[in-house]
Amino acid sequence: MLLIVSIFQYKISQEMLFHADQKKHLQDAVFELSTVAHQHLKLARQLSSDLPKQVKRIFLPAVATEIYLKTLEETDFDVFHPKNQRRNNLLAFHLWFHKLKNTY
Repeated sequence: MLLIVSIFQYKISQEMLFHADQKKHLQDAVFELSTVAHQHLKLARQLSSDLPKQVKRIFLPAVATEIYLKTLEETDFDVFHPKNQRRNNLLAFHLWFHKLKNTY
């Protein structure tokens, strides 16, 4: 629902996705969605102290989400930037490390 609202709010059309000169509106919408996602991750981590140790492993995919959100921020929320299209070769290490620390 938030994505649809952002598309209408920033007046993003399908054609705008293919024109590089029009990408500012898309970056603004991605920034808004990323901000909400980051807030949700922060809240989930604050509430994690109430969870049993075994349950925290379910939330390990949040590690990949956080890494992608950081990459988006580094590239000024440009989803078409080549850095956002590459595979993270260290993802397995990050997941293993967070599993050992029992965090996400």
